[in-house]
Amino acid sequence: MSSPGLGGPFMIDMDMGFALAAVDRLLGGPGRIPAERNEPTPIEADLIARVVGHLPHALNEGWSHLQTLDVSVTESALTPILLRIAAPADVVAVMTYELRFAGQTAPMTICYPYSSLEPLLPRLAATMWYAQRRAVSGSSAVRDILENEVRSVEISVAASFRAVDIPVEALSELRPGDVIRFDEHFDEPVLVAVSDQAQAWAIPGRVGDRIALRLVTPLAPMEA
Repeated sequence: MSSPGLGGPFMIDMDMGFALAAVDRLLGGPGRIPAERNEPTPIEADLIARVVGHLPHALNEGWSHLQTLDVSVTESALTPILLRIAAPADVVAVMTYELRFAGQTAPMTICYPYSSLEPLLPRLAATMWYAQRRAVSGSSAVRDILENEVRSVEISVAASFRAVDIPVEALSELRPGDVIRFDEHFDEPVLVAVSDQAQAWAIPGRVGDRIALRLVTPLAPMEA
């Protein structure tokens, strides 16, 4: 990666399993991270490039409070060893993030050489000093504001039944009014997912003329 506002290039190391899972999701699959990290095919490589193409926008937004950057992808490789952004003895800042995707996690690392961040260091120091002063003087007020903002955020909650297999011939003959039978009874609990992550079990039912769910387990992460 590079930007005119930085003193040199920097690097993002994305987990290949996460990249392949994103490609699988783009193609209509469940988006599961594969157990084996095989070299992507030319089609997969092109789709991975599209996924990577969204990173500059996210980086620009992350730095926007400090400086407007125009980040772009300059080079890519299947292994970070093939990319050179700094000498072996140079000082670098390495940040490792945990990506959450469809109930799965994968690592992503960003490496900024000192020379790349050098033009921003005066502003970074001032920003840190200002942030520390605000944290000391108004930490409780800031926390209250953040809590109120978070409570107003809307997230998706969905309940799903177990899948049922239907022959293609029968699927093509379905018409409005046809009934599809599932392999579970109406009083069996169904899985409740919050933002695509399995969280709880619930019993389906009705409240007036609406379909409803009654939680039978607390909202806690669990395996789907």
